[in-house]
Amino acid sequence: MNMKDIMIFVGVAAAAYMLLSRKSAAKIPAGATEIQNNALQGQSGYGWRYFSDGTAISPGGDYYKNGGLIYQAAYNGVTVGANYSNLAV
Repeated sequence: MNMKDIMIFVGVAAAAYMLLSRKSAAKIPAGATEIQNNALQGQSGYGWRYFSDGTAISPGGDYYKNGGLIYQAAYNGVTVGANYSNLAV
């Protein structure tokens, strides 16, 4: 492995770390507590996470605060019910 390969590896590792830590970054204040969600599969609210400060996280990773969208999760290239036209870039 030469120095160029090592630098590329370090750069990719740093970018991956930043991307992963951004997704899991605390958007919820430290004092907020999660409210238990007892919704079962097929029921409204299933897969959502709710917090005591009015924040909610959708199953897709979108963050809402008091009903307003504050952070939209990045599109991962897969859509439920996807067809070729959805996947073509």
